[in-house]
Amino acid sequence: MARFVVPCLILGLVVSGCQEDDRPRTDAETCEGHGVITLVEGRREMGELLCNGVCPNGNRCTPQANADNTRQWCGCPGEDEPAGCHLAKIQLEGGGWAFDCDGPCPVDVDMCAPRARRDGERLLISCECVVPEPA
Repeated sequence: MARFVVPCLILGLVVSGCQEDDRPRTDAETCEGHGVITLVEGRREMGELLCNGVCPNGNRCTPQANADNTRQWCGCPGEDEPAGCHLAKIQLEGGGWAFDCDGPCPVDVDMCAPRARRDGERLLISCECVVPEPA
């Protein structure tokens, strides 16, 4: 099992210990989302939801949305939002948007947590299941 410390800039948490997960993937789990936050003059500006992966029909995964378009995730057309740990772009009450890690992890003690990676002037946000560090 790989173990390392991941600084999570969004929640201000430090978590460690990614769990290996070798269970078979369902269709929606073949799609992975990355949120983009652009750094502009010291401010963070909300960007788009990028999707990686291929659907069972061979098409690429794309952003999907709920009926009122207040919640987006990466998936395949016609499928529900993934039940497991995944990235969602949610509309806030004030009209702005935020990225959120949602859904349970395969191991009960794990938490679905954000991971941020800097790419030039962008932060790429994704979600993963991690074991919280003891306080």
